[in-house]
Amino acid sequence: MKDGAYFDFQAGVMIAVYFTKERYMLLHELIIGKLSFDQKMRVLERIPYQKQYKAIEAMPVIRKVQQIRNLLAHEYYVDQHHKKLNGANWISLFDDYPKSYEKPVKLAKRRMDRLFGSRELLEQYHPKVRHGI
Repeated sequence: MKDGAYFDFQAGVMIAVYFTKERYMLLHELIIGKLSFDQKMRVLERIPYQKQYKAIEAMPVIRKVQQIRNLLAHEYYVDQHHKKLNGANWISLFDDYPKSYEKPVKLAKRRMDRLFGSRELLEQYHPKVRHGI
């Protein structure tokens, strides 16, 4: 659940920073905070970035984490016979838990962090970065 919340929050902040410089917190609070997780991911995927970032390749893992979070948040009891486990595309993350989960999720976090710290996003937020100051 914690990882799902991490990706959800970070995506919202990244979208706000990308689209506005001066009032990004207000944009995040009033508009982006109202978007669903899936809507935020779709926005991040469709932004016309200046270059191709590996963060976009992390989206399948991020969506799997969100599906797990949704199951845990909305189900009272989950065991190995739960109907939503049959055919779940994220079940492989638990094949050799915790390694099978931690490795792809850590990679997805690093990729999102790199996008968030990219010059492209930082230039929008801090124009001084553009001039090398």
